[in-house]
Amino acid sequence: MGLQPRKVLDNSTSDILEGMNGQQVEEFDPPEVRALIEGQFLSMRAHSERFGMPSPPRRIIAAGGASADQSISDPVLSLQPLRPLELH
Repeated sequence: MGLQPRKVLDNSTSDILEGMNGQQVEEFDPPEVRALIEGQFLSMRAHSERFGMPSPPRRIIAAGGASADQSISDPVLSLQPLRPLELH
């Protein structure tokens, strides 16, 4: 299981997608996926710091459907061990 995008758009300097050419891909290389996921984590960290959360964080809470996906949770595990928590 992994992230499987449907299309990749060519580089563009416009905000409009009209007339852009895309190419269908089967999947991205693992380093590209990891870079995307890590970038999202860094963005979340930056946002949380702006709201006064401690830096570095003392804990990470992974919630929602994506948290069950190993290809998403593994990069987090490499940064900080996770203690599973189940809500009933």
